[in-house]
Amino acid sequence: MELTMRTPDGKPFRSVKLKKTTDRMSKNMDKGLVQAAILLQGSIKKDFLSGQVLNVRSNRLRSSVTYTNPEGSPGGRFLKVGTNVKYAPIHEYGATIVPKTAKVLRFNIPGVGWRSAHKVIIPPRPFMKPALKDNSDKIVRIIQKSVTKEFI
Repeated sequence: MELTMRTPDGKPFRSVKLKKTTDRMSKNMDKGLVQAAILLQGSIKKDFLSGQVLNVRSNRLRSSVTYTNPEGSPGGRFLKVGTNVKYAPIHEYGATIVPKTAKVLRFNIPGVGWRSAHKVIIPPRPFMKPALKDNSDKIVRIIQKSVTKEFI
C-alpha cells in the first residue's frame, strides 16, 4: 500500500510505502523511547540523588536507577525507569514506622544514645516524580521527533 501526501492545491509532494514506513517508524519510536529513558535516568541520578534531595552514603540507590524494556509487555511499547532498592519507595513517598508487638520503638542514634518513640515519621523526599515533571516537555519532544522523523 502506498500513501501520497498532497499540497492544499492537490499536487502530490511525497509518496511513501506504508509497510516500510511503519517498520521505520517503529524503529524510530524505539530509539526515541530509549533516548527519553536515558534522559530521565540521568536526571534522577544527577539532579536528585547527588545530594540535592538525598545525601549519598553508599551510592546504592543512585546506581540502581536503570531503565528496562519488559519483553512481551501488554499494550505496546514502553520503557520502565526505576529502581529495585527496597527502601526507594520510603524515600519517594514517606512512611510511618510503628511498633508491631512492643509499646514503643527503641533505636540507637550514634553519638546521641538510645531513644524511644511511639512512632517515627519519615517525610517524603521524592526523586523520581520531580525528575519526570522537570523533564516531561523534553521527553514529549524526543518521542514526537522520533515518530514524525519518517514524514519530514
